[in-house]
Amino acid sequence: MVVSETPDAGRLPRRDEIDPAYRWRVEDLFPTEQAWEEAFQRAAALLDQAGQHRGRFTSSAQALLACLQWMEDVGKELSRVYTYAMLRHDEDTADPHCQAMHERASQLRVRALQATAFIRPELLALPEDVIRGYLAEEPRLAVYGHYLDDLMRMRPHVLSTEMEDLLAQAGDVSEVPHRVFSMLNDADLTFPTIKDEDGREIEVSKGRYHILLQRRDRRVRRDAYEAVTSTYEKVRNTFAAALDGTVKVNLFHARARKYPSALEAALHSEAIDPQVYHNLIETVRANLAPLHRYMALRRRLLGLDRLEPYDLYVPLVPDVDLKFRYEEAWDLVRGGLEPLGAEYGAILDEARSGGWIDVYENRGKRAGAYSMGWAYGCHPYVLMNWQGNLDNVLTLAHELGHAVHSYLSQKYQPYIYASHAVFVAEVASTVNESLVIQHLLRRLDDPRARAYVLNQQLEDFRGTVYTQVMYAEFEHWAHRQVEEGRPLTAEAMSGRWRELSQDYWGPEVEVGPRAGIGWARVPHFHYNFYVYKYATGMAAALALVRRVLDEGEPAVTRYLDFLKAGESDYPLALLRRAGVDMATPEPIVEAVRYFEQVLDEFERAVSAL
Repeated sequence: MVVSETPDAGRLPRRDEIDPAYRWRVEDLFPTEQAWEEAFQRAAALLDQAGQHRGRFTSSAQALLACLQWMEDVGKELSRVYTYAMLRHDEDTADPHCQAMHERASQLRVRALQATAFIRPELLALPEDVIRGYLAEEPRLAVYGHYLDDLMRMRPHVLSTEMEDLLAQAGDVSEVPHRVFSMLNDADLTFPTIKDEDGREIEVSKGRYHILLQRRDRRVRRDAYEAVTSTYEKVRNTFAAALDGTVKVNLFHARARKYPSALEAALHSEAIDPQVYHNLIETVRANLAPLHRYMALRRRLLGLDRLEPYDLYVPLVPDVDLKFRYEEAWDLVRGGLEPLGAEYGAILDEARSGGWIDVYENRGKRAGAYSMGWAYGCHPYVLMNWQGNLDNVLTLAHELGHAVHSYLSQKYQPYIYASHAVFVAEVASTVNESLVIQHLLRRLDDPRARAYVLNQQLEDFRGTVYTQVMYAEFEHWAHRQVEEGRPLTAEAMSGRWRELSQDYWGPEVEVGPRAGIGWARVPHFHYNFYVYKYATGMAAALALVRRVLDEGEPAVTRYLDFLKAGESDYPLALLRRAGVDMATPEPIVEAVRYFEQVLDEFERAVSAL
């Protein structure tokens, strides 16, 4: 069966009750679990070959080439093994068999880090002129030129072979705080049942929570908010211990590698100047007035004396029934992305034909949405939890942006550069969202529907820029707490979260005690300074969309070249070639001006209704 697209569906279905047409095809990776097991053993056998290279591969250009090719072979095999196990686990996070598969794959990945840990320190023990000489001597090493340049840039932070091996061995332990968070958040937490406007029972879930916060009935919104926040409050100390553990892991690795802070360690890997991070927070902090103006408008349109946190997501334009079947959403996304050209469109058609996307929520399925494009030689995979609203349409466009980026990087780059830096990952996804929502606005004749979509644009910007910058400020604060020897307790985090919420949301919002638990619900705090990239990604994306729509083919070509470049250069350099300089505050300022323009248009639209 195909599940209903609203929270009124009652109980969540089992996975086997969902039509296979709406489930991703893990068989595209491995036809059977036995085939996965055989690949697992092949990967393990490759790791056993480490001794053939350790202590020997720097003796000649040919030995270096053989070692780097072996490293790639390990990565290719492991990428498919790990992806398969992750997908199976996320289909039902409570399934003990899939948990065990995922754990085995995670341990194999740690073992791979250990087995290859000797490469960087042994290479960096060589004088730079020797490495340059090997590059000149062996033409087949040319493909590794940027990789070797980047490695030499990291020289001050690469340790001895023994120390690198020790850090690799700590990899499995370092994952424990995140795994604790994930199991608690995705597998163990259950939420109370509430009643909808008509008195019907609804089982609250993370997938349904945001839908419930958009209900017109304030009592339903409040009950959903209380159901979720009270559940998190009951286990706040466990969530706090998990996040404290993650922060300490980040700091441990930063100090081991001789970085002055965890922030600089996280940014240095992609050659991002810390000033980019600080510029972002400072610039957004200096431009909170448009957000406060929007909150004041929200309060007036809802007819409230004060806003509560559960009032922040309900659409401001009532009686607009913008619901989308999954197939309708695809048509909208495909039409919105037409400006990106025929090559891009052909990839979307391949994704739509089946096997890439896991569409509907089922019992035990991982919450949220993501794109996984790590499996070398296989198409990307997209996880969704479809509820049939406009937000889901934009999420589909967003995750397809990630997927196409992965697809093009793998197609046009050798394995060593077939991924893309996390800093630029959110650019492709946000380009898609912006194009699709502008396409939708052009198709809408109903003034009320247009006002509704303009409201959605404001919400997308708020969530991607203002909210993520608030998260970034909190994440930086949390790391500074530990770096300066202060305890990172649930009480301290909830207090700081309330302070930041009040600063960012402004005086129109009543930030009560319940709001303080918000930090516990953010999985990205376990991703080591990830959240700020959503904001920089949107700023870059809005600039790129303007160029695509204004210039046409030349800008499209530059943009696709950016997607195809993978990790063949540093992310700031790739964006500069595409036409955006993220080392300056200007793209952030321009993005805020865009928010103000949409807010102006929205105010005109609602005043005319």
